[in-house]
Amino acid sequence: MENPELIQISQNQESSIDLKKILKLVLKHIKLVLILTLTGTLIALAVTVLFIKPKYSATVKLYVNNKEQQEQGTSVNTGDISASVSLVKTYIEMIKTQSLMDMVRDRGGYSLTNRQLLDMIKTGQLNNTQLFYVTVETPDPQLSASIANTIALSADEFIEEKVQGSSLEIIDYATVPKSKSSPSIPRNTLIGFAAGLVVSALLIFILAVTDTKINTEEDVKQVTLLPVIGTISNFDQASRGGYYGRYGYGSTSNTQNKETSSVQD
Repeated sequence: MENPELIQISQNQESSIDLKKILKLVLKHIKLVLILTLTGTLIALAVTVLFIKPKYSATVKLYVNNKEQQEQGTSVNTGDISASVSLVKTYIEMIKTQSLMDMVRDRGGYSLTNRQLLDMIKTGQLNNTQLFYVTVETPDPQLSASIANTIALSADEFIEEKVQGSSLEIIDYATVPKSKSSPSIPRNTLIGFAAGLVVSALLIFILAVTDTKINTEEDVKQVTLLPVIGTISNFDQASRGGYYGRYGYGSTSNTQNKETSSVQD
């Protein structure tokens, strides 16, 4: 049969790291928290500004068109629109093919591999409509716009040749971006700030776990059920007032008073 006292002590030890203790540790090591947080923020800012090369994005928007209905001069019904919407994902995948990348490289005269071109491209459908976009991100703003427009022109020819009854219309050509799209200095700085806080929290948690010293009556109660019958005063503070206190036995004040009385006698 297990000792109830040992069970109680074990439960106290498991709950020893409470919020009050953690708060005390945070306040005790507040300088460490501030230093690590500031360091993380400055490192993230420096890396973003000095080491990450800025990139620029250019976007072209395209429209999936029902060419057959246009040639016959008939109106487009809901079924035709639904068919065009369903074709958007197919066209997006066709844009990412090696055959289309070959057309883009030949047409634009780019000294890039197909893999490099594909890594620069992001595509997506706009609000489940017949519209979709192609975004190109490179370190050169003019190159980004040039590749985006070349992809749009090449895709129009490529899809019209491969898919009968449908075509693409370029709604918005890409323009040369005036501002960088990445990296984001505020976002990266915030990440550095958060990283500094996380490191600080981990260090404080480690300090709390590894702290086995008994400093207060609460610490004693966590390791034993025996009552506390007395405490020992802080000797550093007691020595400032005398041997055992400011006005206790053997204090400097009492000695000085006795000397003064003897002189007056």
